[in-house]
Amino acid sequence: MTERPQRISYFPLSEMDYQMMAVMNRCAVEGTPRPESSAVRAHSQVAFWAFDQAWDQIFRNGVVDHAIKELCRVYLFRSVKCEYCGNQRSEAAQRAGVSEGKLDDLLNFETSGTYSERERAALSYAEAITWRLDPDERFWERLYTFLRGGVGRTRVFHIPDDGPTELDTPSQHRPSRGDGG
Repeated sequence: MTERPQRISYFPLSEMDYQMMAVMNRCAVEGTPRPESSAVRAHSQVAFWAFDQAWDQIFRNGVVDHAIKELCRVYLFRSVKCEYCGNQRSEAAQRAGVSEGKLDDLLNFETSGTYSERERAALSYAEAITWRLDPDERFWERLYTFLRGGVGRTRVFHIPDDGPTELDTPSQHRPSRGDGG
């Protein structure tokens, strides 16, 4: 396999301030996001800090169990064949039991005995968003059971044109093929 040339350079570490270097060090320790991708985003401080804040609030923190978020993240990137992102690993998820063996069967999560019903529900949702699927009632019932089982329905929001509303029933939020899920 021929290695492709790097098209966008890394922003020089020597030109990063203390706060940016702290983020770069955290990326190196935690494994995700990769320091290399952060160094590319650092060409634009707005992009660098927007991504870092979103990653912190949603992936590192947030209400869903970190291991489940890691499964969904890797599922998405493996299913669209992005090896760069799909090959990153979260140290926190590994400590929580997300092993390479568990990740090996992601694309067959529905039939694999590797995943719990809760993990399958989350992966089904990730699949529906990734591929803009039009899920059936069974899908929505399963997702709603997942929400009641730990995440809580008040933590998942549908954002219609007039602003966010709480997801109250499993059939209230159904992404259409045109709205990106």
